[in-house]
Amino acid sequence: MKRALLLVIAAAIFSSTFASGWATSDGSCYAKGDKNLSVGLNFYWWGNYATFDYGIHDAISIGGGIGYNYWWGNFPIVVRGLFHPFNLTVLSDKIAIRDKLDVYAGLMLYILPGRSNYSPIRENFGARFHFSPKFYAFAEESGAFGYLSLGAGLKF
Repeated sequence: MKRALLLVIAAAIFSSTFASGWATSDGSCYAKGDKNLSVGLNFYWWGNYATFDYGIHDAISIGGGIGYNYWWGNFPIVVRGLFHPFNLTVLSDKIAIRDKLDVYAGLMLYILPGRSNYSPIRENFGARFHFSPKFYAFAEESGAFGYLSLGAGLKF
């Protein structure tokens, strides 16, 4: 599990180090340096969770989260990396709503204390709709916290 975590972190650092010119945050609600704090409610596994993401590049963010799963009675912990495709230079002038909508997809390392029969790498994708520069609502699918999660968040 430590090896998988190191690989995810190394991939995020490597990709952000050599990535220049292929992404832009001009006119976008997501940018390098953004800090997003989200709180959500999961459906199917029934639980709640909180995540924090930090923008390390105009198209890449890393973060983590913790939740509570009512179904299993445990506290899943995740470390994740997200890709924000609306900030790709080739798409930046073609998506008019990118000043309010942030779509993302990525992978997460899922840590479940007390259990050993699960896959530690999970997918994650979703969207944030910004009602103001600092407040947004989101919907996401994250295999670690639940199949459908809805919530709200703040951008710092």
